[in-house]
Amino acid sequence: KPDWLYVASVFAELGSDRSGQYRKYVESGNDDETDAFYRRKSLPSMWGEKDFKKRMLHHVKAAKREVVVNSDPELSIAAVIAGVGRYYGVSRQAIVTAKRGAGKKNIPRAVAMKLCQDMAGATLQEIADAFHVGHYSTVSQTIRRLKILVEQSSDVKNDLNMISQDLTP
Repeated sequence: KPDWLYVASVFAELGSDRSGQYRKYVESGNDDETDAFYRRKSLPSMWGEKDFKKRMLHHVKAAKREVVVNSDPELSIAAVIAGVGRYYGVSRQAIVTAKRGAGKKNIPRAVAMKLCQDMAGATLQEIADAFHVGHYSTVSQTIRRLKILVEQSSDVKNDLNMISQDLTP
């Protein structure tokens, strides 16, 4: 197990037959409330009682920082957007402007956001600013939806891989 994974406290609650009890717990599946939560179209960033959410929000606001994946990027956000635009044959404006309305998808925009995070080392807030998004959580949701689309569509997965290769310095 990784060093950061603390299992002793969980196993201690399971009694002496730890592995058997844990297996039974995992195989029991989710309760109805949890299943209903994951069936929702839009997932909230936090799940829990009102007081818990309030405490966590206070901690997040106090921290006012985001984990940066790549602290020494070789690509700029502008370079990523330009590369995605060349690949899809669309303008910078088409990528940085959101399409409005139910069911509207702008795959080049989502791909560019993901690659800005992965290849330019941009924070969610920096991406939100570059793509004229009101809040960084919208960027997070867009990237999450793209990941689901990549799992469902080999074409989108191929596009993402091809553009990544083209942008590699």
